[in-house]
Amino acid sequence: GCLQTKGEQLLATYSALKEPLAWQGAALNLERLGQLTMDDVVTLQGSQLLVEPAPTLGPVAFSARHHPGERCEFTIGGQVRQVELKFDEIAATGGNPDQFWMGDRGYDPVAEKYTWGALNGPFHLQKEQDFSAELPA
Repeated sequence: GCLQTKGEQLLATYSALKEPLAWQGAALNLERLGQLTMDDVVTLQGSQLLVEPAPTLGPVAFSARHHPGERCEFTIGGQVRQVELKFDEIAATGGNPDQFWMGDRGYDPVAEKYTWGALNGPFHLQKEQDFSAELPA
């Protein structure tokens, strides 16, 4: 995904690799990963979310989520998949590390129910190591 601004708004957009198998293992190979370009990804339909302040989560916190009934769509193996997207980002404060709460849930439109992902609440991820120095300028 990526973040971009549109006027005063901050938007999050989710993307997928056009050829996922071609990039298998690239996360462990910085030289290979450095060859990834925007031509290698496709923006997922319905994946743009407005990122808004979330003061109830902390002084520097942001949330983004689909409205009820909205879902992102993508195709895997010829089958259309639907995902409800949701996340909360909480910056480090008072000795607590940066946190990212991911609440993405896969939806089966035939069965009309959520079938995978954060079915019992969001996954709570926290920063263990900072790799920002490895990013290109």
